[in-house]
Amino acid sequence: MFGVFLMNSNLLFVPLDSRPCCSTFVRRLAEFRNIQLLVPPREILGNLECRGQLDQLWAWLKQQKTDYPAILSADMLLWGGLVGSRRPGDICEDIRQDLRDYIAFLCSRENTYVFSTIMRTAPTQKTTADIQEAEMLVKASQLLASHYNSLDELKEAFADNSAQDYLFSRGIQIPNQVWRDYLRQRQQKNMAHISLLKSWPLEAKDSYLLFGYDDSQAKGINLLEGAWLQSIASEYENIGITTGADELAQLLLARLVAPGQNIGVVWDCEETPAMITRYEDCPLAEVLQRQARVTKTSFANQDEAEICDKVLFIWGPKGNAQEESFFQRDEHWPAIPDSSKEFFDKMEEAIELGQSVVLADVAYANGGDCSLVKHLLDRGLLTRLSGYAGWNTSGNTLGTALATILMLPEAVNRVSFLAYKRFMIERILDDCVYESIVRPQLIKAMGGSFRLLSERETEVLQKRIKDRMWHIFKLYTEKMPLHVSIKDINISLPWRRLFEAEISVELEEP
Repeated sequence: MFGVFLMNSNLLFVPLDSRPCCSTFVRRLAEFRNIQLLVPPREILGNLECRGQLDQLWAWLKQQKTDYPAILSADMLLWGGLVGSRRPGDICEDIRQDLRDYIAFLCSRENTYVFSTIMRTAPTQKTTADIQEAEMLVKASQLLASHYNSLDELKEAFADNSAQDYLFSRGIQIPNQVWRDYLRQRQQKNMAHISLLKSWPLEAKDSYLLFGYDDSQAKGINLLEGAWLQSIASEYENIGITTGADELAQLLLARLVAPGQNIGVVWDCEETPAMITRYEDCPLAEVLQRQARVTKTSFANQDEAEICDKVLFIWGPKGNAQEESFFQRDEHWPAIPDSSKEFFDKMEEAIELGQSVVLADVAYANGGDCSLVKHLLDRGLLTRLSGYAGWNTSGNTLGTALATILMLPEAVNRVSFLAYKRFMIERILDDCVYESIVRPQLIKAMGGSFRLLSERETEVLQKRIKDRMWHIFKLYTEKMPLHVSIKDINISLPWRRLFEAEISVELEEP
């Protein structure tokens, strides 16, 4: 099995982009099994402002050993990253032949997992004008997806201008150039997906092609595109479609290294599995099932969870809808409701039984639930977990939590113990302390999460964040035995904005 083959082995990895969630998270999970990731130099992966350098990326990939398994992002190798894939129009005409050659290479390589994103309903926004444009496009996309039943029907409507007439009748007036550019972007991405599907070795059991919905909602053109892909993918075992973008490589790593596991799942209440949260097109239970199909995971029901070696606990929103994490009041967090007592009792019981417990915190979008983390601290449970995730979208969080629990080795040694402890502490620091406490404070002071910072601002903020993180973390650690010692916490803002931080801890055994 791959799981045995890959222990202490090398794995080629081309990430979706250079953000920590797309690259560092995968490296951390690989460390659980002492797998060495071979990754292109970060400086050629691009960033928010510039694409990855395609010539150098392909030169690097073709220099690597062909017998190494590989997890490869089509968005990076074809468009220069996720942001580039949302605006492919300005390069596609010049590299059309190159695209065919690139795709042919991806599809011919053995033992390879390729993933590509289904473009979300709006491009990346960098200015106020971009945000206004995106709002128009999202509304138009939702209306069109509600009015037309399939991608083919929508294409015909655009060809005879009836789609444009329908939008005009609903009060949506998008400038012609904006609309043409938007449709061209989607068409170019769809053409690449068609080419991937036509060239993919459909009978190859050691290769896998995965499509993921970049940020989504319950209606949109992207869902029509995904339904078309699903109609083809459902016929083959080595093509899949799921929720999300940033967590796709983590899921593929788990499929490659640790497939076929049966784990327990415990939800915090009966209503949570049926909730559709921000940026998702389906209920949380379906998000998890899609990811399970990718990783070849089966789930025991809640009554059977106690017989499983590993149990995934899921903490959901406490209102009628999921809110953004910055709506939490600064350090004045409400007590956990009494109705949740059974959830935490089950968690403590599982830990006492020696089960590996990983917690997926989807109470909020773009950050963890501070009340939850405080409660776990007060009960002495937080550092007894084997993993935690509470970042960005629910799909991102569930994907990281699922990959974490699957990648935990059956026999834990010193290396794997330090690896999963490190990742768990980093996730708590990043997902809860930074995203839900520190970043909202900085947003108020700096005037926005997505504002591009100068190099000097970035340098000053990184030091300020580090000092603030150390202060909060020391307050937390007074209440919890870590079982490891923290030598240092390193902070960087790799894309020179507040939205994502790279938080790395240096550990040593006590």
